[in-house]
Amino acid sequence: MLFVYLVIKKILYRKSAIFAFLLSFSFLPTARAVQWERIVGDESPGVIITDEEPLCWFSPSHYNASGTVTLSNIQYDSFDRVIEYHATAVSNAYVIETHIYDANYHHWDVTGFKETRFYPASGNTYEIEVSGASYDSHGDVLDGYNVVVNLDDSPILPSKVIDPSPSNGAIDLAATINLSWYRGSSAASYDIYLGKDPNLDDSTFQGNQVATTFFSGILEYDTTYYWRVDAKNFHGTTIGDIWTFSTITSAAEKIIYVDVNAVGSNNGSSWANAYNCLQDALAEADSTNKRIDILVAQGIYTPDQGSRINLGDYNAVFQLINKVSIEGGYAGSGEIDPSARDIVAHQTILSGDIYDYTSYNVVSGSGTNGTAVLDGFIITNGAATSSYSIHSRGGGMYNEEGNPTLIDCTFIGNFAKEGGGMHNRDSSNPVLINCMFIGNSASDDGGGIYNDDHSNPVLIKCWFSGNSASDDGGGVYNDHSSPTLTNCIFSGNLASDNGGGLHNEWASNPILTNCTLSGNEAGNEGSGICNYIISGSIISNCILWDNDKEIWNFGDSIITITYSNIFGGLQGVGNINADPLFVDTANGDYHLKSQAGRWDPNIKTWIIDSVTSPCIDAGDPNSLVGDEPLPNGGIINMGAYGGTIEASKSTAN
Repeated sequence: MLFVYLVIKKILYRKSAIFAFLLSFSFLPTARAVQWERIVGDESPGVIITDEEPLCWFSPSHYNASGTVTLSNIQYDSFDRVIEYHATAVSNAYVIETHIYDANYHHWDVTGFKETRFYPASGNTYEIEVSGASYDSHGDVLDGYNVVVNLDDSPILPSKVIDPSPSNGAIDLAATINLSWYRGSSAASYDIYLGKDPNLDDSTFQGNQVATTFFSGILEYDTTYYWRVDAKNFHGTTIGDIWTFSTITSAAEKIIYVDVNAVGSNNGSSWANAYNCLQDALAEADSTNKRIDILVAQGIYTPDQGSRINLGDYNAVFQLINKVSIEGGYAGSGEIDPSARDIVAHQTILSGDIYDYTSYNVVSGSGTNGTAVLDGFIITNGAATSSYSIHSRGGGMYNEEGNPTLIDCTFIGNFAKEGGGMHNRDSSNPVLINCMFIGNSASDDGGGIYNDDHSNPVLIKCWFSGNSASDDGGGVYNDHSSPTLTNCIFSGNLASDNGGGLHNEWASNPILTNCTLSGNEAGNEGSGICNYIISGSIISNCILWDNDKEIWNFGDSIITITYSNIFGGLQGVGNINADPLFVDTANGDYHLKSQAGRWDPNIKTWIIDSVTSPCIDAGDPNSLVGDEPLPNGGIINMGAYGGTIEASKSTAN
């Protein structure tokens, strides 16, 4: 068998330093594949080589029958100042390209880190050199490494995926889960199976995807689920192990009532005796056996109100709690049915408009998991205006190492330096379902949401409208973060610099599926989406229309876009360039016109149009049609309503 040989050599070293690096390649396996074999040798002081994990692997995404190999995504650890990368074909000794960066990935002397393509010949040796350097006070180079790769042919199946999250056998999980796994080497995509039957037959198939995360949707409480991930490439499929997890019970051990207008004993035991302040209910829930439901009646609640809170304390915040579900939208005391719930008719507002001031953050989900639930609230008037970092982020909501679940929440009129509506930081991965971000603003980045430091939230059926940023990311700003967005709408957002809808920076690679971006603006580049510095987006079944400058890539950012409608056109499988025939963008109706019928959300009935959108039945044929009503043509629609019960109907059958 022919192999790729990896030899790690220490060029220069300093005994007190321990360095490691990670080199990733990618190629699309249509004719050939490659595998690694470790050769341990030529080790110098300060170098660690382990047998548990490969230092290099392939992700099959850029490799074709003509033999083009793409080298990309160089990563490294612990170098003080500079990273230099260049590839040399040893057989004829030419340098393909060189790039230099400081420790923050800022390039010094080039326009950006570009993928490198060259044409390997069977049996030849190619050297890819990665040099990481530390500098002393005089600017002298102290350390560095290089890597030598020997490339040849060998067809290989992908390896089995490992390291599931949640871990196998996990219990008491939220009913909304973001499943993830460690990639199989040489895997091009993954088939996902999820169900309540351990056999996991075809009825449990959830679809095929490139990403290594999958959102479960809303699951049943107190239920055991089974799931499996099969790794695929051109050469075949490797069946994964079956993993299992169980969701938390739906039965609350206690219900606590909150109503600002209640006049009883105010101990939270009933609607008549409800707490007047949400903070009092949270205090009781925090000290009580869980699971707990807190039911909140219509009205306005501020975080500085409560028996243990100082009135006017702008540091006060509504802190979410694990295994506690807070539900708004109840009619409350004084109504015929106080338990009647309608989040539109009975608006329940969490406001930062406290006594003679505004609170920095209205809500916090820091330190929580998915069992901390906020459902059916309007969050408004947060103003993170302090120079202190935590109080300059997330006027509406701040999450640090937090993974709460938010359902049917609206963030409106909040302000911050970063993340007017919400700021997610330090690996925060909240799940947001049917949430809206309207009219939030940031004096820096991320008018609607700012995702930072490996925060990868999941957003389902969310709407971003009228948000603004004085710098980048009117709707969403991503920094070293890769959220997953499905069935979302971005309209009328504004960035004074780049990224009216979304701005992705520093290795941020969001996944957008069945999203609509229309009417967003940027003062500079990327009115729809801006990918800046080794970032990109994976986009499918989406519509980007009337954003002036739909997509802008800079600094070796790469976008993968398929089966989407892009104004002005963009190369990619299944992409089109045609008027999507939205119903009424001026009034925010982005349903697609159809002669077979489209849903009117105002009068809640189906309307027959005189024309049919070219985006109907134009999505990825491998995507599941989901809840699209009949007739649906058997192919998912493009845009935010594709795969949903409000998808416009097909004229195909």
